[in-house]
Amino acid sequence: MDEYIAYAASRETTKAIAVFMESARNPEGLVDALKLARDAGKPVVLCKVGRTEESARLARSHTGALTGSHAAYEAVFEECGAISVDTVDALMNMALLCSSGRAVPDW
Repeated sequence: MDEYIAYAASRETTKAIAVFMESARNPEGLVDALKLARDAGKPVVLCKVGRTEESARLARSHTGALTGSHAAYEAVFEECGAISVDTVDALMNMALLCSSGRAVPDW
């Protein structure tokens, strides 16, 4: 995922990056990629699953990945200037808003 974000951020035609994620297999790479996108002026919108104990259990059974602490992910997203949303609908709507060049409200 970090490579996808970094690649998209490096493309001149990218206006916004939408990510639906279960976990970060390379946390340092994720932080670097989010900062790269931020510095390039490419908003990253993330919908992180596994916020509750039940959804984390389901994600684990689906992919075998540990979803990690939701609070820790939120802190990283905020520090790196990424936009965190709660639903897939919000992910698509916010990515569309970001790609239009309109001002995005503070989260």
